[in-house]
Amino acid sequence: MNEKNVLDIEGLNAKLQEWCGNEITVEKDELRDKDRIHMHLASISYDKNTRKIDDYQATYTLRLHGEGNVQTDKKEQTLPQDVYEIPLEDTATVQMQDQAIILETDRGHYRLTR
Repeated sequence: MNEKNVLDIEGLNAKLQEWCGNEITVEKDELRDKDRIHMHLASISYDKNTRKIDDYQATYTLRLHGEGNVQTDKKEQTLPQDVYEIPLEDTATVQMQDQAIILETDRGHYRLTR
């Protein structure tokens, strides 16, 4: 991993704020589940789970707000509640590769492009 391409949470936030108002794609490969999300990114927010019961629940959640759809192996459907959530832990790594944001978590791999 190239150190100058690594983003901290502030860098991730700044990059995603730049992308607000644009169409984005999120490719998710999580726990052998692959999805492709296309959405118009309106805004972003974060949530901290202070009542974490087990290891399946993430400590933090990155919420991408906007209208869009999810393409799974089986079908395409509209995003529920116009939001897409990405679970994050303190161990997550974030880096820029070309024009993509790559998020690596214990659960999976996310590639965000504009």
